[in-house]
Amino acid sequence: MLCYRAVDTTADEEGGGRDEKYEKIKTLRKIKTEERKNFMYRVVRGIHPVGQGAFYTEIHNIKAGDEHCVVFDCGSKGGMECLEKSIKDTFIKDQVIDALVISHFDQDHVNGIVHLDKRCKIRNIVIPQFSNRKWFYIVADYVSRGGRSVNMDVCNLTIFRRRGIRTIEVKPMDDEDRGNNERTIELSLEGGESLTISSGTRIKLLGSINGNDSNAKWMYMPINCTLGKDIARLEAKLNAVVNGFTSLSADAMKNAIENHGGDINKAYKEVFGNSNASSLCLYSGLDDARLQIPLCIYSTDRYWLRNSISTEACLYTGDSELRNLTKLNCIDRLLGTLKMRIGLVQIPHHGSIENTDTGIFDLFLDSMIVFFMSYGIGNKYGHPSQYLIDMLRTRCNRIVEVTQEKRYVEMIEIG
Repeated sequence: MLCYRAVDTTADEEGGGRDEKYEKIKTLRKIKTEERKNFMYRVVRGIHPVGQGAFYTEIHNIKAGDEHCVVFDCGSKGGMECLEKSIKDTFIKDQVIDALVISHFDQDHVNGIVHLDKRCKIRNIVIPQFSNRKWFYIVADYVSRGGRSVNMDVCNLTIFRRRGIRTIEVKPMDDEDRGNNERTIELSLEGGESLTISSGTRIKLLGSINGNDSNAKWMYMPINCTLGKDIARLEAKLNAVVNGFTSLSADAMKNAIENHGGDINKAYKEVFGNSNASSLCLYSGLDDARLQIPLCIYSTDRYWLRNSISTEACLYTGDSELRNLTKLNCIDRLLGTLKMRIGLVQIPHHGSIENTDTGIFDLFLDSMIVFFMSYGIGNKYGHPSQYLIDMLRTRCNRIVEVTQEKRYVEMIEIG
C-alpha cells in the first residue's frame, strides 16, 4: 500500500509548485475504495474551532467494531458557543469517552467539561498530580488571574468525584521513578480505582491494531512538565510568607492569599516566572518506534503529500512552558525513540513566544513535521507570535492555525 501524509497548507504562502502538488492530490483521492475498506484500525483526530481555548479529540475505530474516544482539554475563553457546538458535532448523546486528559486547570482548558459531561459518559480522567498539592494549583490560578480573585475549586473535580469516575494523576517528570518510562497500564473502560502514575507511563487502549497478527497498540503517554524540585522550592517560600501555608484549611488558605497576595505572587514568580508552570504534554501514537506498518493519513482543507510509514503520532503540549532546557531534556528522555513517530506537534499556549523557543525544534529535526496552534481571533493577549510562525516557516514546516472559524482534522488508517 502507498503511504501518504496530507496536511493543511492554507497558511502556505510559498506560491510555486501548487499545480504539481494538486496533481498528487488527485492521485491520493483515486485510491481505490476497496483498498480503503481494508483498513484494520482508524483514528480520526480533531483540532476543534473553539477560539482561545483547546478541545482536541481522537476517535478510534477498530474493524472488529470497537470504538474508543479520548479527549484532550475542553475549554474556551469567549468561545463557549463554538465549544458547545463542537461537542455536539463530535459526540452523540451518551457516547462513552474512555479518557479525558486535562493538561492543566486554566479556565480556557476546563470550563467546557461540564457540557462534555452532560453530553457524554466519561470513564477516566488524567490530570497533573493533585493529591497533597491542591495549594499549588490554587496559587497558580490566583497568579494567572492577576491576583484579582481566589478560586478554591480551581481543579473542578467535584463532578468526577460525585460520579465515581476514575482519576489518574501524573507525577512531575523529575519525581520518583525517574527514567522509568516502561511502565504500562491498560485503560479500563469501566473506570476503576484511582491511581497515581509516573510521567512517561504508557496508557494503552484495549485491543491491538492488527488483531492477532500484531501486538502493536495505540498508546497515550502523559508527561507532567512541572519540575517537582520547583514545587518544593515554592512550598518553602510560601511557608516562609505564611507559617504552614501549604497545610492550611481551605478557608484559612483563602484568607492568607487575600491578606498576603503580593508576597505570594512574588514568591511564585521567583520560582516559575509565569503562571503556566504546570501542564501535561501527551504523546498519542503507536507504542513501538521500530514498527513499520502501512498507513495513510488524510487531512482537511488543502493537501500536500508525504511518503511515510511511521509518523501517525501527535504530541499535545497544552500550555507547557518549553523554554526551559531542563524540561526539554526530561521530555526528550521520556519520549526516547518514540520521537521518530511524531508527525504533528502542538505549539503550546496558543502560539505564545513566552512558552516556546528554538529548543523545541531541536527535539523534532524533521522539517516535514506539522505544527498546529489554537487561538481566538482578536484575543487580547496578542496570540499567536508572528515571529514564532515565521521561524517555523524558515524551517519549511507547515503551520496549521485553528481558530473559532476553522478546524483541522486528520484521519489515520492503519493496516
